[in-house]
Amino acid sequence: MKDPVCNMDVSPDDAAASYEYEGETYYFCSEKCRDKFQSDPKEVLEKKEKKKKTQKHAAGDDERE
Repeated sequence: MKDPVCNMDVSPDDAAASYEYEGETYYFCSEKCRDKFQSDPKEVLEKKEKKKKTQKHAAGDDERE
């Protein structure tokens, strides 16, 4: 599992903090990352999704017709 802010590996058992957003629990490496996420979860998740799509495209994994 990855911290959605810094992308660090985090296990739910060892996470420094957690936060529930839209029915999903997110785990964080630190309270600082949790606080950043908590201040604007939508923005953090949108940035994460954009980064994921960019990485897929760069790797040639994007779907093309």
